[in-house]
Amino acid sequence: MSRLVWLGLGAVAGVVVVRRAGAALRRTTPESVADASSRFASTLGQNAAAGVGTQVRRLADAVQDFAAAVREGAAEREEMLRAALGVDVETGGLDPDEARHLLEHPTEEHGARRAG
Repeated sequence: MSRLVWLGLGAVAGVVVVRRAGAALRRTTPESVADASSRFASTLGQNAAAGVGTQVRRLADAVQDFAAAVREGAAEREEMLRAALGVDVETGGLDPDEARHLLEHPTEEHGARRAG
């Protein structure tokens, strides 16, 4: 008789596990995930979605500004190095002392040195 009880409990436990596993699998299908995400988005409201779009645009603008500043700095540095190495014929190059200083101290501000 006790074997029959254990067999019954095992069968019940098996049914419960299979049903819960099936429910979990149904919740992870692409359609179910899409449905859940659309319900979540609708609870946020359109104002929140517009706020996210604004933040993304601000981030994109900041990245573009940063890239422009990097390009500008690189162009300025290239111009100084071309002048120091005498590659740029238009500027006539730098005098040897100024070129040596530029090559030995590349991170210093050099515009003030020229003016002074």
